[in-house]
Amino acid sequence: MLPLITLTQIGIIVCIGVLLDTLLVRTVVVPALAFLLGDRFWWPSKPQRTDPPTDRELERQTVQL
Repeated sequence: MLPLITLTQIGIIVCIGVLLDTLLVRTVVVPALAFLLGDRFWWPSKPQRTDPPTDRELERQTVQL
């Protein structure tokens, strides 16, 4: 009888955790953070460059060093 009570308690705790995550975190906390942080919320905002730099850009980088 004791293992059945323990499993029931664990099941109820997991159920409460899933409901809290679904109803509170995903619907309130995440949108609030996105609103407060603005563009910083999307941290990889600048796409990586795929084309190689031109000679002029390379010269500019070496002059700055």
